[in-house]
Amino acid sequence: MNTIKTVLIDDETRSIELLKTLILNYCPQVEILATARDIQSGISTILKHKPDLLFLDISLPEGEGFKILESLEGVNFEVIFTTAYNNYALKAFEFAAIHYLLKPISITKLVEAVNRFKVKKHKQLKEQTEILQNAITGRMDKLALAHKQGYDFVKLEDIIRIEGDDGYSHFYMKNRTTLLVSKAIGEYEKLLEPHGFFRVH
Repeated sequence: MNTIKTVLIDDETRSIELLKTLILNYCPQVEILATARDIQSGISTILKHKPDLLFLDISLPEGEGFKILESLEGVNFEVIFTTAYNNYALKAFEFAAIHYLLKPISITKLVEAVNRFKVKKHKQLKEQTEILQNAITGRMDKLALAHKQGYDFVKLEDIIRIEGDDGYSHFYMKNRTTLLVSKAIGEYEKLLEPHGFFRVH
């Protein structure tokens, strides 16, 4: 089993210690290299340790955790956000197709998130975080669609229709392209219904 090298960034000591305990007890493949509690120390810790995976709290003393990602030239790690946002704001993470853990963190969700992780260079994280930031402030105008090769980022206004196909979804776009996404249409139905989409028979 390959070790997943990890850094934890959270301004709350209690949250850091709880996450460390859960990882040590339930995620043996994860190696915690270091922790940090603010934006500046977070940046220096990442540059020093070069993790495969980052657990990042969105709310930090000097601002949002996004600033850490914006300050780095190249991002060669995956990110799992930890957040205390309410259910409405959690839709933003679905729009951006970004992994998150809701505080208080459950063991089951933590294990699921780590099991989904694959070590790879995540070149599209910048655009995903931009979608997430916009969606959190209510500007849900783009959607990240995950597929085997990475992600496609589409404007909601460019989607003509979505068709379900045995756990997959076909997105038909204004430019006459079709995108196949490995997610059931029911998930997009719930996500897009407030934005003028509705299901027909």
